Amino acid sequence: MAAADATAPATRLRIPAVGLSTQIEPQGLRGGKVNPAAGQVIWFTGYDRVQPGAVGTTVVAGHVTSGGTADAFAALEQLSKGDGVVLDYPGGEKLRFEVTSTQIVDKD
Repeated sequence: MAAADATAPATRLRIPAVGLSTQIEPQGLRGGKVNPAAGQVIWFTGYDRVQPGAVGTTVVAGHVTSGGTADAFAALEQLSKGDGVVLDYPGGEKLRFEVTSTQIVDKD
């Protein structure tokens, strides 16, 4: 089975270029916002968003800092064009994406 066709959602997000390997889990709005807890990386389940790897728009969220300390996405600003982003699925499937551009945007 191809990862994009996997029935179970991805369970791990890896970005080797910045040493990130973290669990990824589904979550809707929390407190009325896309707002994962400190240390958590989520894929947003609302507004017709699709699970990571499926055809459509996926929203993956985490924090750069939380409570004044570095969080899961702290090293993302070091990513460069061509770096890989890998999704791991429960059945052993993997799906690799490539960074095509980077941009820092304000949370608001």
